[in-house]
Amino acid sequence: MELKALVFDLFYNKYNGIIIYVRIFKGKLNLKQKIKFFKNNEKKYQVEKIGVKTPKEILKNELITGEIGWFSANIKNIKEIKIGDTVMDFDSLEKPLEGYEEIKPNVFSNLYPENSEQYKNFCKSLEELHIQDSSLVLEKIDSNLLGLGFRCGFLGLLHREIICERLKKEYNQEIIITSPNINYKIFFFNGKVLETNNPQKINFYDRIKKIEELFISININVQEKYLEKIFELCKKKRGIYQFKNWKMDSLYVVNYHLPFSEFILDFHDKIKSISNGYASFDYKKVDFRESDIEKVDIALNGQIISDLSFFAHKYSSYKRSKDICQNLKKTLNKQNFSLSIQAIINNKIIVRETLTALSKNVTGNLYGGDRTRKMKLWAKQKKGKSKMKESGRVNFGVDNLKQLLKNNK
Repeated sequence: MELKALVFDLFYNKYNGIIIYVRIFKGKLNLKQKIKFFKNNEKKYQVEKIGVKTPKEILKNELITGEIGWFSANIKNIKEIKIGDTVMDFDSLEKPLEGYEEIKPNVFSNLYPENSEQYKNFCKSLEELHIQDSSLVLEKIDSNLLGLGFRCGFLGLLHREIICERLKKEYNQEIIITSPNINYKIFFFNGKVLETNNPQKINFYDRIKKIEELFISININVQEKYLEKIFELCKKKRGIYQFKNWKMDSLYVVNYHLPFSEFILDFHDKIKSISNGYASFDYKKVDFRESDIEKVDIALNGQIISDLSFFAHKYSSYKRSKDICQNLKKTLNKQNFSLSIQAIINNKIIVRETLTALSKNVTGNLYGGDRTRKMKLWAKQKKGKSKMKESGRVNFGVDNLKQLLKNNK
């Protein structure tokens, strides 16, 4: 009988590599047996150790149908295995086991090392945590200012807090947390299509024909008394109503098609808040659909700061731009000249804030005499500030970004 076993957990051991926990649904798993994983069926592995927990660790020569145990095969790379995959004989042509769904993250954040030179250690730390916690989802991203990092998916806010604390305390990693980016499909007039989550890569807005964003189908399980609030939330999030079904007692299932960009920011937090924690949901990706997506650039004294650029839907772009410009006005240090803070869409300024210049009393040392002396000094100061404003540049660095993120919390 050919082998069929379900992978349901992983654990990293520095001596044996990745320990794989399985349940045997069919056949036997023996020592020195040649196996493969269905999702990586071109690579051959040899079983080196087999064991069970009773709860003591007991080594065995085989696992038979119905047993739950673990095995190792000198696997070092976590990317070669996925929870929910099927372990099979290497020459097997059978279909994989069905019915196992991968855990989907509900909360997303971008994580970067505080010092970009520590990226290798940061990357290694996150990958080790990923081996220990398969519900953590990682995707590599990059930023002009912060360097390389990861978009991380978590089960919830508590899960995110635990992972961040473990990075700090167990791995001595200082991290920067930012709002997540998602993928958009950019269609250009010349026929090219670019899928990206980084607005910094889009330099020519006038060449874009259309932008598509990812939609998900979300099933929300909620009690009847919270239905109205759920409908209001989904409407604000640009959700498209599909259906409502009664399950049992006062419990309903509501389905919406929702833009992933609206879900990824704070949907989990808000739905738990309005339902007092009782609502639950599950989702799956549907497709990309055309939307009124705009790329917003933030400019300081006419100089675009690429790391502050973002994609937003037309209905929310003004509010987000206004919030960022106001926060920048609060966090930036004053210059010797007045500083314009602008939000720009397609070369049009939609929001402007002005940070006043540092004031200096140039006439403080004057006494007596005619007022024209003071007027000449004021005119000279005004002329100097005008020249400085024309050629002045604002050095927006990592420290400024950290302060802005802190102010946004």
